[in-house]
Amino acid sequence: MANCLDSVVFLVLLSALMPAILSSPRPFNSVDRTEDAPRVNGSMESSHRPSSRPGVKSAGGCGYNEWACASGDECIPWRWQCDTFNDCADASDENMCFECDTGSRKKRQSKNSQRRPPGTKKNLVPWNWICDGIRDCVDGRDELNCDCGQGLFSCLGANGVICVANSWKCDHILDCKDYKDESIAECGSIESRCWEGALVCAHGQFCVWQEWHCDGSNDCGDGSDEINCAKSENQNSNIVMAAWNPTSPAPTTTTTAATTTTTTPVPVGVWGSWTDWSACSEFCDGEKTRTRICLTVQLCEGPTSETTNCGDPPPCYTEPMTGCGARQVNAYVGSHRIIGGSPAVTGAWPWLVQLKKENTNTPYCGAVLIDNLWVATAAHCIVGMGFHLYPDMLKLMVGKHYLTENSYDPHEQARKASSIIIHSGYNQYTVNNDIALVKMDQPVEYAEGGINLICLPESGEEFSEHSICYTAGWGLTEEKVQSHVVQEVKLPLVPHDTCNQPQSYNSYVTDKMLCAGKMAGGVDTCQGDSGGPLVCEKADGRWYLVGITSWGRGCGEANYPGVYTKVSMYMDWIRQKMDQYK
Repeated sequence: MANCLDSVVFLVLLSALMPAILSSPRPFNSVDRTEDAPRVNGSMESSHRPSSRPGVKSAGGCGYNEWACASGDECIPWRWQCDTFNDCADASDENMCFECDTGSRKKRQSKNSQRRPPGTKKNLVPWNWICDGIRDCVDGRDELNCDCGQGLFSCLGANGVICVANSWKCDHILDCKDYKDESIAECGSIESRCWEGALVCAHGQFCVWQEWHCDGSNDCGDGSDEINCAKSENQNSNIVMAAWNPTSPAPTTTTTAATTTTTTPVPVGVWGSWTDWSACSEFCDGEKTRTRICLTVQLCEGPTSETTNCGDPPPCYTEPMTGCGARQVNAYVGSHRIIGGSPAVTGAWPWLVQLKKENTNTPYCGAVLIDNLWVATAAHCIVGMGFHLYPDMLKLMVGKHYLTENSYDPHEQARKASSIIIHSGYNQYTVNNDIALVKMDQPVEYAEGGINLICLPESGEEFSEHSICYTAGWGLTEEKVQSHVVQEVKLPLVPHDTCNQPQSYNSYVTDKMLCAGKMAGGVDTCQGDSGGPLVCEKADGRWYLVGITSWGRGCGEANYPGVYTKVSMYMDWIRQKMDQYK
């Protein structure tokens, strides 16, 4: 009877408020309502907002992003509704609010982020947010007992049937108590959805990110991501085993004269089968890999992937001794296979250039020699230091093998910048068009075995993921210090679609960028390598400038290879600027 009365009261109140609700539609995708905007004295718009802000409605009513006060004489931003501040003179913006039982509004975060446990403060939401298919209350009260419309689907919530937006399906964030939005039936098999290192929930329906393990939030829905959490040394460690554990070890019993105790071994994670070996990446100096995933909530011991060498050992092609892209030295002395980073042979990459601030001893970025007067580098290396405003403060060191200027390099040549050209489309926030050209004050002299220019690709030329590619520089090593000598590393090109997967860069890599590295991590460029070259060898035995080191998440992280400016997309621009500034 009480539930029936509650429903009647709800419907009466809803019908009384409906005119105001319908007059103030909330744009569905106009603002991300889940992000907390900065507020001073309650205001999102101004640090001096009065307790009410009268405004006259236009002839057409309130604007697209505004809410109409009940008086009909005022419009306020819809975000000001139900924020505990009276913005309408009649206080109607705070009288028409729905109170969530517990928790704050739900935060929808990107798939590669670590989600914090939801807050516990009580929260208000506007009435016109009720039954709109977006669950704003953590407990889901605003979407209970609704008829789901187009673009929505119903599932079981904490207290009954709720409506969830179709766009929230299969995003590895659980919205339905019955797992419907993340279930195998809706989203496909675990093997097709989960990635290396993912934490598979005990119910076997979907997986979540490893960093969500033991973060205080029940992300799996069955609590399996919050078990086997390490405790402090002064606490008892109670191992709670997941319900889904195909190979749980049997308990062992120890009997002594005084007591009999039973101990349960710590459960061991269970691996799935290895995949077949991949095809050899290259006919020469190639690699092949195989992977496996952990099938249980318990962490599995051992690697998720294995890599082995295949193909013929280098040199893969006969390298010429003169002209662009020629190295003029036996660059394979010491090691014929480079999996991680290792010191390069002196003169192995004779087009490397150091960028330095005048009167400093070590470089801050790299560059590449493309002509006896010109180098190419990343725009962020120039703009970030302000050298586009003060070119005479930029120093270029050519023919270097060692990091510092006072180290002996027989072919070393120092130059200063005479002109700096930043691509007009460079965006320091999105890192689009991250390319710049620097003209030196005088030509460099090519030196056999020490200084040579790189070959440039054709406009729009594509390089295969099977290309033999290297990058080199003086950037940070695994020990987090700059290398004393040039370090080189072999990097496979990563297909564009692979690099843009949700668990990787999620569409941030544009068609003017390319990725190189191993999706399993472990090899990459790092700080100090920015602006340096990614070069690939063609069948003519010459090396070509394919990319310029630009950006990336971390250094050598799994699923996040390095991102490079795709040079072939800028060849017309490079030639035009070099002709313009002859």
